[in-house]
Amino acid sequence: MADVNTRGTGRGTSGSTMLLGLLLLVVLVLVVWLVMRGGGDANVEVNVPRVETPDVEVKSSGG
Repeated sequence: MADVNTRGTGRGTSGSTMLLGLLLLVVLVLVVWLVMRGGGDANVEVNVPRVETPDVEVKSSGG
């Protein structure tokens, strides 16, 4: 019985691999550009109400 190679030469995935690598490189460059730019000038003020515990009166029974 003869063995038949049906996979081809393996060159079919090199184009998609290069495209994926290029896309990853573009995304990485974009993230680095945004981080190095500083994200703009954000002046954010947050007003959070102060939380206080309620006044509780404890009565002891017995004695």
